[in-house]
Amino acid sequence: GIIISTIIIVLGIIAEVLSGGSGVKMPAWPENILILLVFVSYIFILHFFWKSDLKKWLSSVPATVTTIGAYSILVILMGFIPQIDASEPNWVRISGLSHINRSWEFLFISIYMLTILGLVILRRFKKLNFRNIAFFLNHAGIFLIISAASVASGDLQRLTLPLYVNQQSEYAYKDGKYLQKLPFSIKLDSFKIDYFTPQLLIYNPHTKQIYNEGGVDYTVEPGKKIIFKNYTFTIEKTIRNAYPQGNNFIRKDTTNTEFAALVNVNNDASVWVSSGNYLKPSTSVMINDEIAISLSLPEDKKYISYIDLSSKKCGNLKNIKLLVNKPVKYCGYNIYQQSYKKNPESNFDISILELVRDPWLPVIYFGLIMLFIGAVLLFWLGKKID
Repeated sequence: GIIISTIIIVLGIIAEVLSGGSGVKMPAWPENILILLVFVSYIFILHFFWKSDLKKWLSSVPATVTTIGAYSILVILMGFIPQIDASEPNWVRISGLSHINRSWEFLFISIYMLTILGLVILRRFKKLNFRNIAFFLNHAGIFLIISAASVASGDLQRLTLPLYVNQQSEYAYKDGKYLQKLPFSIKLDSFKIDYFTPQLLIYNPHTKQIYNEGGVDYTVEPGKKIIFKNYTFTIEKTIRNAYPQGNNFIRKDTTNTEFAALVNVNNDASVWVSSGNYLKPSTSVMINDEIAISLSLPEDKKYISYIDLSSKKCGNLKNIKLLVNKPVKYCGYNIYQQSYKKNPESNFDISILELVRDPWLPVIYFGLIMLFIGAVLLFWLGKKID
């Protein structure tokens, strides 16, 4: 079993090398479902018409265990090796290790394991009883999950769409460079970013070494006192959307604003410091030859897109709130708030959306339900099934 699994993986690596490390491109609907039906028919033919000791061995425990082991090794490698072709050495890409889930070796071992799994299911299902039904649900669920996940890549769409506020588009980018038309249009109504409150930075103005100590809260809040050596910094006032006006800062609802704080030093003089933004540096004040203070750039807390979706088939949705990890389902797509990007020239934010379409996902969920029900029944029976 170990020898056969090893040979299959090696043959897959050879096929990957001969193809230049391009991987396997699975066909889309309806070709993929036809391939799956042909494969299932092939397993039935093997079971009913192939009389051989090799067929008996393929449905044995050694064959099953070694195949699962080989499959698991490839899955584990996916967790250790970044699955991005561009960032990996050439030999990693050529061998398929940078895209294992669509490599030839993964396809070969998946076919081998599904063949074994199918033969085991059919051999076990000759006699219909409660235990065999539980066994069938468990193993057929695994078969459905692996087979559906294998053919799903042909129909899986993962697109990105950058949008300005008030911009509308019916196209998204595939692989970051190819435009693909969507069955609906998306308009970005507004984009909002919530920030964490910045920290007071105490640093050396010459070496830029930051003196902030770990475990100490340097967050700037009105009335807060921050003690460093012989200095007491009292935060008198903070302005989130601040704009410089002479030696002071005022609140102004416009672009190119920053976070500013009025800091009193040792109950004596009060000075303004600011965080700066993507267009200009922060405002700092020297306390003495070795100490200066400023504000850190506020870190993102969350960002929200408000979008309009319109389609003749799916209807119109207005002012939909889109958050990270909280997608909106529309016209067969899951629309995610992926990230955002600053535009240094205009200071307007670009919201980056991700659109994912995976029509095979319900099939995989159904397989998971079968697997779970079968596992519960087998556990409830409490006896080993030979």
